[in-house]
Amino acid sequence: HWCFGHIGVKGLQQLQHKGLVDGLIMLPSLNIDCTTCIEAKQSRMPFPTTSEV
Repeated sequence: HWCFGHIGVKGLQQLQHKGLVDGLIMLPSLNIDCTTCIEAKQSRMPFPTTSEV
């Protein structure tokens, strides 16, 4: 997650608690999945070694 420069949930909570951000609405659930990180970690099927025409 940090490789993409994304802050974690605990970091967001600290920013909100210290009053460093305005208008931040925290979700009650701590199980937040970052779709960018999930998509970046997905594997791909290999390209075919021969072309089929």
